Amino acid sequence: MGRRVVLAVFGCLLIAAFVTPATAQQQPRGPVVTPNIQVTSDILPGRIHTEPQMLVHPTDPNVLVIAEVDFNRSACGIHVSLDRGRTWAKAPAEAMPPGYKACTRPNFGSFFAAKFGIDGTLYLAGTAGLNASSSGPNDPYVARTKDLGRTWQYSIIKKSEERDFPKADGTSTRDFERFGYIRLAVHPTDPSRVYVGYRRQGAFQPVAQASERSVVSVSTDGGATFSLPTDVLETSYALTDVKGSDQPAMAVAEDGTIYAFTKERPPLSTAPGVTQAALPLPPGPANACRAASANPAAQPWVPTPVPSSIPTVGQPGAGSRLFMSKSTDNGKTWKANTIDTSGVICGPCLTTPEAAIAAWPQCGGRTTWRSVDSTASLFGKILNRQPKSPRPGSGGATIGTAPTGATIAPDSRAHSVV
Repeated sequence: MGRRVVLAVFGCLLIAAFVTPATAQQQPRGPVVTPNIQVTSDILPGRIHTEPQMLVHPTDPNVLVIAEVDFNRSACGIHVSLDRGRTWAKAPAEAMPPGYKACTRPNFGSFFAAKFGIDGTLYLAGTAGLNASSSGPNDPYVARTKDLGRTWQYSIIKKSEERDFPKADGTSTRDFERFGYIRLAVHPTDPSRVYVGYRRQGAFQPVAQASERSVVSVSTDGGATFSLPTDVLETSYALTDVKGSDQPAMAVAEDGTIYAFTKERPPLSTAPGVTQAALPLPPGPANACRAASANPAAQPWVPTPVPSSIPTVGQPGAGSRLFMSKSTDNGKTWKANTIDTSGVICGPCLTTPEAAIAAWPQCGGRTTWRSVDSTASLFGKILNRQPKSPRPGSGGATIGTAPTGATIAPDSRAHSVV
């Protein structure tokens, strides 16, 4: 009898070992796709729901947030789902600082930015003003909520003030400050550190008269207070070299190092004052920024040949460079270097960058940046390690090739600080 029991138990073990895996393989795998859900039901015309941003709670995947702006009312708010997006409700309070009438402007972007901190605090960065005009002064601010928009607390980073704006010819002009093109980042392990970036420009004067600059402010107390905005390029490049720069895309490493990516922004050729001429259009059908076709029957892509006389940076006909600025002291000081110059001869190639830290086990932490426009996607990988042989003027960074084993898309360029 005892022997029969032992054999029976052994037989059950065989069934568990050989039948169960086969049964498991027959179960469907992959993501479960739910039907489309309509978040709002209003049918008002106009630009009512602009630049929506989807966020997932860092500790509860059931909680989703859509942050958006309403241009009809110049208001900023969020919609919340507690069941992974199956149902939605608008948060009862809007992220508008007291005493202001607008949290966004009616054209150009990015209008605002939103991020979850690792502790579940939701941050929304914007610009507060007395109206939604596309000119005039405004004040950068960060709103935060710990209860999914039932209540908000606010930090005004600085009040717009009249100041001297440097000009590309070495002189200066006075104007009030205007902030826009907003970026937001949070520390990956420290909930007390929050980072916000803006493009600062003159409130009334054209960009050719008041230089646009990339600035970053840092909070070390969970968004309660922020440092004054610091220019991420001015200590590394003379204004006569970089006449203007755009919004800073930020990535933050666990050791607190901040990486800010921004593109050069030359004055518009139609603006009065010191200008740069528009780049000549490349001959069709090839385009220096066009990605390789996914159609096997398509003709091979041939880049537009580089002109025999390459435009010089800062001169008429030149386009944009891409810069990486680095800070290791919570944004107090910055060192910047040029990581891509393809935009000098191809204006649309370098536009709004995105940045994130991606872990590559064989290399340690990496900062990955991406620049996107209507004709191409441009990728780069910046290796976060001590430099082997710093290049003069690079701020301790060297630009090399992608590491062995890295896969680069046909329409991509990769760079590594090694």
